[in-house]
Amino acid sequence: GTARDIDEIGAAIVDIRKRIAACKCANLDNLQVEFIVPRNLLCCQIEHWQWKVGRRNEKLGVLHPAVLRSFERAYDQELDDTRDSWQSKWRLLQDPAQLSQDSIVWAPAVEPADQKNTLSARLMRREVVCLALTSPPLGVPDNALTDAIETSFDAGVPAVVWLHETTALQRSESEAGQSAEVEAMQARQQQLREELTQQDIRELPNWAHERRRDAAERPAQKGIGSNLKVLWDAPDRPPPDACIQRESSGKRSTK
Repeated sequence: GTARDIDEIGAAIVDIRKRIAACKCANLDNLQVEFIVPRNLLCCQIEHWQWKVGRRNEKLGVLHPAVLRSFERAYDQELDDTRDSWQSKWRLLQDPAQLSQDSIVWAPAVEPADQKNTLSARLMRREVVCLALTSPPLGVPDNALTDAIETSFDAGVPAVVWLHETTALQRSESEAGQSAEVEAMQARQQQLREELTQQDIRELPNWAHERRRDAAERPAQKGIGSNLKVLWDAPDRPPPDACIQRESSGKRSTK
Protein backbone atom coordinates (compact mmCIF):
# COMPACT_ATOMS: atom_id res chain seq x y z
CA GLY A 1 0.00 0.00 0.00
CA THR A 2 0.95 3.67 -0.15
CA ALA A 3 1.71 5.97 2.76
CA ARG A 4 -1.29 8.04 3.82
CA ASP A 5 -1.88 11.07 5.97
CA ILE A 6 -3.64 10.26 9.26
CA ASP A 7 -6.72 12.24 8.14
CA GLU A 8 -6.87 10.28 4.88
CA ILE A 9 -6.93 7.07 6.90
CA GLY A 10 -9.84 8.39 8.95
CA ALA A 11 -11.76 9.25 5.77
CA ALA A 12 -11.05 5.80 4.32
CA ILE A 13 -12.42 4.13 7.45
CA VAL A 14 -15.60 6.21 7.23
CA ASP A 15 -16.03 4.90 3.69
CA ILE A 16 -15.51 1.31 4.88
CA ARG A 17 -18.20 1.77 7.52
CA LYS A 18 -20.62 3.03 4.87
CA ARG A 19 -19.95 -0.07 2.79
CA ILE A 20 -20.59 -2.29 5.80
CA ALA A 21 -23.84 -0.42 6.51
CA ALA A 22 -24.92 -0.99 2.90
CA CYS A 23 -24.52 -4.76 3.34
CA LYS A 24 -27.87 -6.10 4.51
CA CYS A 25 -26.24 -9.08 6.25
CA ALA A 26 -24.08 -6.83 8.47
CA ASN A 27 -25.01 -5.53 11.92
CA LEU A 28 -23.17 -2.35 12.84
CA ASP A 29 -24.30 -2.70 16.45
CA ASN A 30 -21.87 -5.63 16.80
CA LEU A 31 -18.95 -3.88 15.11
CA GLN A 32 -15.67 -3.55 17.02
CA VAL A 33 -13.04 -1.39 15.32
CA GLU A 34 -9.37 -2.33 15.69
CA PHE A 35 -6.43 -0.18 14.60
CA ILE A 36 -3.02 -1.77 14.09
CA VAL A 37 -0.64 1.14 14.60
CA PRO A 38 3.06 1.62 15.42
CA ARG A 39 4.11 2.64 18.91
CA ASN A 40 4.54 6.32 17.96
CA LEU A 41 0.86 6.54 16.92
CA LEU A 42 -0.68 4.81 19.93
CA CYS A 43 -1.27 8.15 21.62
CA CYS A 44 -3.12 9.67 18.65
CA GLN A 45 -6.74 10.35 19.52
CA ILE A 46 -8.05 7.88 16.96
CA GLU A 47 -11.11 7.25 19.13
CA HIS A 48 -12.09 10.91 18.56
CA TRP A 49 -12.22 10.66 14.78
CA GLN A 50 -15.55 11.96 13.52
CA TRP A 51 -17.81 9.52 11.66
CA LYS A 52 -20.91 10.73 9.89
CA VAL A 53 -24.03 8.93 11.03
CA GLY A 54 -27.19 10.00 9.31
CA ARG A 55 -26.85 13.78 9.13
CA ARG A 56 -24.51 14.37 12.05
CA ASN A 57 -20.97 13.57 13.10
CA GLU A 58 -20.18 11.33 16.07
CA LYS A 59 -16.90 10.22 17.61
CA LEU A 60 -15.76 6.78 16.51
CA GLY A 61 -15.17 5.69 20.12
CA VAL A 62 -18.74 6.63 21.03
CA LEU A 63 -20.26 4.74 18.11
CA HIS A 64 -18.31 1.49 18.49
CA PRO A 65 -15.85 -0.27 20.79
CA ALA A 66 -12.51 0.96 19.40
CA VAL A 67 -9.21 -0.61 20.40
CA LEU A 68 -5.57 -0.40 19.39
CA ARG A 69 -3.24 -3.19 18.33
CA SER A 70 0.52 -3.28 17.95
CA PHE A 71 2.04 -2.89 14.50
CA GLU A 72 5.38 -4.09 15.86
CA ARG A 73 3.93 -7.35 17.10
CA ALA A 74 2.37 -8.03 13.71
CA TYR A 75 5.36 -7.20 11.53
CA ASP A 76 8.60 -6.94 13.54
CA GLN A 77 10.42 -10.26 13.43
CA GLU A 78 12.47 -9.23 16.47
CA LEU A 79 9.34 -9.93 18.50
CA ASP A 80 8.80 -13.43 17.08
CA ASP A 81 10.30 -15.06 20.17
CA THR A 82 7.64 -13.35 22.35
CA ARG A 83 4.78 -14.98 20.44
CA ASP A 84 4.46 -18.02 22.71
CA SER A 85 4.08 -15.92 25.87
CA TRP A 86 1.70 -13.57 24.04
CA GLN A 87 -0.53 -16.46 23.00
CA SER A 88 -0.37 -18.03 26.47
CA LYS A 89 -1.34 -14.78 28.19
CA TRP A 90 -4.14 -14.21 25.70
CA ARG A 91 -5.61 -17.63 26.53
CA LEU A 92 -5.43 -16.78 30.24
CA LEU A 93 -7.19 -13.49 29.56
CA GLN A 94 -10.13 -15.38 28.06
CA ASP A 95 -10.46 -17.74 31.06
CA PRO A 96 -12.32 -16.19 34.04
CA ALA A 97 -11.09 -18.96 36.34
CA GLN A 98 -7.51 -17.77 35.76
CA LEU A 99 -8.10 -14.06 36.39
CA SER A 100 -7.51 -12.22 39.67
CA GLN A 101 -6.19 -8.92 40.99
CA ASP A 102 -2.72 -10.25 40.17
CA SER A 103 -3.66 -10.28 36.48
CA ILE A 104 -3.13 -6.50 36.30
CA VAL A 105 0.18 -4.72 36.89
CA TRP A 106 0.08 -0.98 37.63
CA ALA A 107 3.16 0.98 36.60
CA PRO A 108 4.27 4.43 35.43
CA ALA A 109 4.58 4.99 31.68
CA VAL A 110 8.36 5.37 31.94
CA GLU A 111 10.37 3.02 34.12
CA PRO A 112 12.63 4.89 36.58
CA ALA A 113 16.34 4.57 35.81
CA ASP A 114 17.07 3.05 39.21
CA GLN A 115 14.48 0.28 38.62
CA LYS A 116 15.70 -0.90 35.23
CA ASN A 117 14.14 -4.23 34.12
CA THR A 118 11.95 -4.60 37.22
CA LEU A 119 8.80 -3.93 35.20
CA SER A 120 9.84 -6.55 32.65
CA ALA A 121 10.21 -9.12 35.43
CA ARG A 122 6.77 -8.27 36.81
CA LEU A 123 5.07 -8.43 33.41
CA MET A 124 6.66 -11.76 32.53
CA ARG A 125 4.91 -13.49 35.42
CA ARG A 126 2.54 -16.08 33.99
CA GLU A 127 -0.63 -14.65 35.52
CA VAL A 128 -0.11 -11.05 34.30
CA VAL A 129 -2.26 -10.29 31.24
CA CYS A 130 -2.84 -6.54 31.54
CA LEU A 131 -0.70 -3.45 32.13
CA ALA A 132 -2.42 -0.35 33.54
CA LEU A 133 -0.42 2.85 33.35
CA THR A 134 -0.41 5.25 36.28
CA SER A 135 0.86 8.14 34.17
CA PRO A 136 0.28 9.19 30.55
CA PRO A 137 2.80 7.76 28.07
CA LEU A 138 4.90 9.85 25.71
CA GLY A 139 3.73 9.94 22.12
CA VAL A 140 7.25 9.02 21.01
CA PRO A 141 9.24 7.31 23.79
CA ASP A 142 12.70 8.65 24.58
CA ASN A 143 14.00 5.14 25.19
CA ALA A 144 12.25 1.93 24.13
CA LEU A 145 13.95 0.03 26.96
CA THR A 146 12.31 2.18 29.66
CA ASP A 147 8.96 2.69 27.91
CA ALA A 148 6.31 0.62 29.70
CA ILE A 149 4.25 -0.05 26.56
CA GLU A 150 7.31 -1.31 24.66
CA THR A 151 8.19 -3.47 27.67
CA SER A 152 4.70 -4.98 27.61
CA PHE A 153 5.28 -6.07 24.00
CA ASP A 154 8.50 -7.85 24.95
CA ALA A 155 6.73 -9.58 27.84
CA GLY A 156 3.82 -10.77 25.67
CA VAL A 157 1.15 -8.80 27.59
CA PRO A 158 -1.94 -8.56 25.34
CA ALA A 159 -3.81 -5.72 27.08
CA VAL A 160 -2.72 -2.21 28.08
CA VAL A 161 -4.96 0.52 29.51
CA TRP A 162 -4.09 4.18 30.03
CA LEU A 163 -5.45 7.70 30.06
CA HIS A 164 -4.32 10.03 27.31
CA GLU A 165 -3.49 13.41 28.83
CA THR A 166 -2.05 16.60 27.43
CA THR A 167 0.55 17.89 29.88
CA ALA A 168 -1.06 20.34 32.27
CA LEU A 169 1.75 22.85 31.74
CA GLN A 170 0.99 22.92 28.02
CA ARG A 171 -2.72 23.42 28.49
CA SER A 172 -2.74 26.21 31.04
CA GLU A 173 -0.44 29.21 31.43
CA SER A 174 -1.52 30.31 34.90
CA GLU A 175 -0.27 28.62 38.06
CA ALA A 176 -3.85 28.19 39.30
CA GLY A 177 -4.82 26.64 35.99
CA GLN A 178 -1.89 24.26 36.14
CA SER A 179 -2.85 23.18 39.65
CA ALA A 180 -6.46 22.56 38.60
CA GLU A 181 -5.32 20.50 35.61
CA VAL A 182 -3.02 18.38 37.75
CA GLU A 183 -5.79 17.75 40.28
CA ALA A 184 -8.17 16.76 37.48
CA MET A 185 -5.58 14.35 36.04
CA GLN A 186 -5.04 12.79 39.46
CA ALA A 187 -8.78 12.38 39.95
CA ARG A 188 -9.08 10.61 36.60
CA GLN A 189 -6.21 8.29 37.46
CA GLN A 190 -7.91 7.43 40.75
CA GLN A 191 -11.20 6.73 38.95
CA LEU A 192 -9.37 4.49 36.47
CA ARG A 193 -7.81 2.47 39.28
CA GLU A 194 -11.10 2.11 41.17
CA GLU A 195 -13.07 1.02 38.11
CA LEU A 196 -10.45 -1.26 36.62
CA THR A 197 -9.98 -3.04 39.94
CA GLN A 198 -13.65 -4.05 39.86
CA GLN A 199 -13.88 -4.66 36.11
CA ASP A 200 -14.00 -8.02 34.33
CA ILE A 201 -10.92 -7.43 32.21
CA ARG A 202 -12.25 -9.79 29.51
CA GLU A 203 -14.71 -6.98 28.76
CA LEU A 204 -12.24 -4.07 28.54
CA PRO A 205 -13.24 -2.99 24.99
CA ASN A 206 -16.94 -2.84 25.90
CA TRP A 207 -16.21 -1.16 29.25
CA ALA A 208 -14.16 1.53 27.49
CA HIS A 209 -16.99 1.99 24.99
CA GLU A 210 -19.49 2.55 27.79
CA ARG A 211 -17.20 5.08 29.48
CA ARG A 212 -16.78 6.99 26.21
CA ARG A 213 -20.55 7.10 25.83
CA ASP A 214 -20.87 8.35 29.41
CA ALA A 215 -18.39 11.14 28.63
CA ALA A 216 -20.34 12.12 25.50
CA GLU A 217 -23.64 12.22 27.41
CA ARG A 218 -22.26 14.06 30.46
CA PRO A 219 -19.19 16.09 29.36
CA ALA A 220 -19.41 18.41 32.37
CA GLN A 221 -18.53 15.54 34.69
CA LYS A 222 -15.07 15.22 33.09
CA GLY A 223 -14.78 11.47 33.70
CA ILE A 224 -12.26 9.11 32.18
CA GLY A 225 -14.17 8.29 28.99
CA SER A 226 -12.74 11.05 26.80
CA ASN A 227 -9.19 10.08 27.73
CA LEU A 228 -9.48 6.30 27.88
CA LYS A 229 -7.30 4.18 25.58
CA VAL A 230 -7.17 0.38 25.34
CA LEU A 231 -4.65 -1.77 23.52
CA TRP A 232 -6.33 -5.15 22.98
CA ASP A 233 -4.05 -7.36 20.95
CA ALA A 234 -5.36 -10.77 19.88
CA PRO A 235 -2.60 -13.06 18.56
CA ASP A 236 -5.13 -15.30 16.81
CA ARG A 237 -6.19 -12.50 14.41
CA PRO A 238 -3.04 -11.39 12.57
CA PRO A 239 -3.46 -9.05 9.57
CA PRO A 240 -3.47 -11.06 6.31
CA ASP A 241 -0.45 -9.31 4.82
CA ALA A 242 1.60 -10.10 7.95
CA CYS A 243 0.87 -13.80 7.41
CA ILE A 244 1.98 -13.52 3.78
CA GLN A 245 5.20 -11.74 4.76
CA ARG A 246 6.04 -14.40 7.35
CA GLU A 247 5.38 -17.20 4.86
CA SER A 248 7.60 -15.53 2.26
CA SER A 249 10.33 -14.95 4.83
CA GLY A 250 10.16 -18.59 5.95
CA LYS A 251 10.47 -19.83 2.38
CA ARG A 252 13.51 -17.63 1.75
CA SER A 253 15.24 -18.79 4.94
CA THR A 254 14.87 -22.48 4.03
CA LYS A 255 16.40 -22.09 0.56
